[in-house]
Order: sequence, then structure tokens, then C-alpha cells
Amino acid sequence: MSDESYQPKVYKTNGGDMLVIANGGIIKLEAGSLIVPASGVQAALVAAITATATAQTGSYVQADAQSVADLATANKAAINAILIALKNLGIIASE
Repeated sequence: MSDESYQPKVYKTNGGDMLVIANGGIIKLEAGSLIVPASGVQAALVAAITATATAQTGSYVQADAQSVADLATANKAAINAILIALKNLGIIASE
């Protein structure tokens, strides 16, 4: 006879429509496993930002305005790509 007081930390709800991870429960993804959204398409790779602000010579260091603008554009693109990936996985709400 099973112990009815035992409650696992990872379980499916009645009917199996939802997987619940309770406090202290863990989902372990082994090498090669993926979390895939309902679309079946894995999120695109978010590339590392390689733009840097260059300094001009002078009595003090001042970043070149174009370099700062390029860095801001790269940051914006990376952040937006991350947000899209999180939305597609259902981790954050879509607008």
C-alpha cells in the first residue's frame, strides 16, 4: 500500500494537463535536451555584444559619440532578442 501522505515536489495535476514544480522541486535538463515553445521552434541565438565605446585622446577620457550610439543600438537589439525568446517560451507575457 502506498503512503498517501507522500507528496512529490514535481507532479502532474489530475488529468495530466499541467506539470507542477512545488517549492524545492527541480527540473534537470541533461546535455542535449531542450525546452521548446508550442511553435516547436527553438529561440534564436542571442549573439554576444561585441561593440565597444572607444576613447578619444585628450586631457580626459571621453567616449566617441558614434561608438556610444553603436553600443546602445547593440544593447537594445540584444535585449529585444532576449525578450522575444522569453515571450515565445511563455516565461513573460506577450503584449
